[in-house]
Amino acid sequence: MQTAVDDERIIALQEVDLEWAGKLHTFFSERGYAVVFAQYGKQMNGYMGVMMAWPTKTFEALDVEICRLSDTAPKRVWPKSDSGPLARFGYLTYQGLTEILGCRPPEMEADAEGGEWKLAQGRMNEAIFVRLRPRGTSCDFCAATYHMPCLFGTTEKVRAVNIHSQLLLNRLKQFASPDDKKGFQDAPVALMGDFNIKPGTSSYNLIESGGSVSSVSKQGSRDEVLGLEQLPIVEFPDGLKSAYKDFHGQEPLFTNYALSGMSKEAFVDTLDYIWFSPGRLKVVACQQLPKDKETANGPFPNAEEPSDHLPLHATLRLSERNTA
Repeated sequence: MQTAVDDERIIALQEVDLEWAGKLHTFFSERGYAVVFAQYGKQMNGYMGVMMAWPTKTFEALDVEICRLSDTAPKRVWPKSDSGPLARFGYLTYQGLTEILGCRPPEMEADAEGGEWKLAQGRMNEAIFVRLRPRGTSCDFCAATYHMPCLFGTTEKVRAVNIHSQLLLNRLKQFASPDDKKGFQDAPVALMGDFNIKPGTSSYNLIESGGSVSSVSKQGSRDEVLGLEQLPIVEFPDGLKSAYKDFHGQEPLFTNYALSGMSKEAFVDTLDYIWFSPGRLKVVACQQLPKDKETANGPFPNAEEPSDHLPLHATLRLSERNTA
């Protein structure tokens, strides 16, 4: 991280627990960085959250927003609370039953219509949005970070992730939009994070399309974006691009190489991305990640790599606003 600070980079971190949050605040403060930390986790994960930091001598902060994404949706989209049927596992949670059995219970589809909305509503994940201006210029841009809920498997879970993806895109687009009261013009965006989505999935395609539900439906994933039309849709008309894919021609082989206590085989796949709005932002450099597992010396964390996620580095060039 010291190298990134020396290069005066904007830094976005996910899964930062309280113990590390204090240490990181000190680290960044001593190096002339402003820090925003948004926590949402529970005791079991150290009340973790997301963090964004930027060098104050390089960038002026014009606006900052922290929000729990599920709070940004219209209340009418959430299912009404009722006693409903019995819980799937009685008094036990999914995690509790996993600990008792020593293995994961079988995946189950939704018990009733709207299960994905209940699942999405219950996720506390928060996003950070920052509008920055390079000092000595009049060009603004918006940077954001998010840690997507980790939900794999059933259609219900995929839909819940897509709900959060759409809410994230909607909020980011609104944050980057013109605001006469604040004197803001429309700004390009860079979105960084652990998205817990794989390339080629409906969630990936939804973000890449800039929030176009119809586009994802045409790609054969209609069932997984079903119901998103209930949300106000604010699209990025030109979509968003993955910095790594844009620069290298394809996504990395993996960004996550982890072995959990209950798994016999390591999980190896791409889950992390730096997205940007094309046009006034251009990728001019992007550090390449390992091309094969053998040379990566995984799984992580280990003595060489302190996280189970590899860091992504990209340099984006901001062009002047087109006045033509």
